[in-house]
Amino acid sequence: MISVELIQAVFAALYGIAAVVFLAATTRVPSRLQTYAGVFIVVVVAAALDLVAQLLGVGSVPVGSGSFGVSTLLSQTIEYVVLYGAVVRLGGGSRRLTATMIVVALLPVFVTEIGALIASGGALLLLITVGFLLPFPLLLYFFFGRLERLSASLPPSRRLLYWKARNLLLFVYAMVLVYVGLLLSGVLTEQVLSQLLLQYVGYIFSAGLPAFFIYKFTGFDDESVQLLFEAEYDGSQSAGRETTGSSAD
Repeated sequence: MISVELIQAVFAALYGIAAVVFLAATTRVPSRLQTYAGVFIVVVVAAALDLVAQLLGVGSVPVGSGSFGVSTLLSQTIEYVVLYGAVVRLGGGSRRLTATMIVVALLPVFVTEIGALIASGGALLLLITVGFLLPFPLLLYFFFGRLERLSASLPPSRRLLYWKARNLLLFVYAMVLVYVGLLLSGVLTEQVLSQLLLQYVGYIFSAGLPAFFIYKFTGFDDESVQLLFEAEYDGSQSAGRETTGSSAD
């Protein structure tokens, strides 16, 4: 009989396997990039530990009549900070822009966990709906607005790598929106199927994106990853370039 616990155990094992494979792959990563590769492995390990904590019944703490998912909140915070941060920095985003987009992306996580403590019934559904729907257009605005302009000045190989990472990130977010829509509309009521879809989408995000980056570290054009987190673009620099260009003219 398939149960929620069995699904969680299977995906915890899959995360563990992925972490071992990624760790082995780091032997092919240039020494200056191994720290970055290690950060992506931490994402996978955090996801695995979250599931293990849930299976052992130590991932949540009771608060009032409900519970607060500490392990889930912690692991997802690590995942979003690393993965969204990597994609935004890869696209040439400044530290300020990176931090802003991470906060926007984390909004659904905190709304879900904290909302369950302060609301119930229709109010909770409204909070979750707004918490998941509002960040998506904001992220689209950033990705296809400021970051699109910043990435235009990047080397072609790195810009292509950024586009692929960004599209994968947005694809996963769209899948999450579909899952939440099915859940809130009452279409997805079977607990085992719901858990299976949830873990599947989570695995694409928490293991798929790290796999993408680690693969690129080991086999992609060195130019595209050399400055992965080192390029700094902000408004003052952009203004400076434009001023310089105008003066030259």
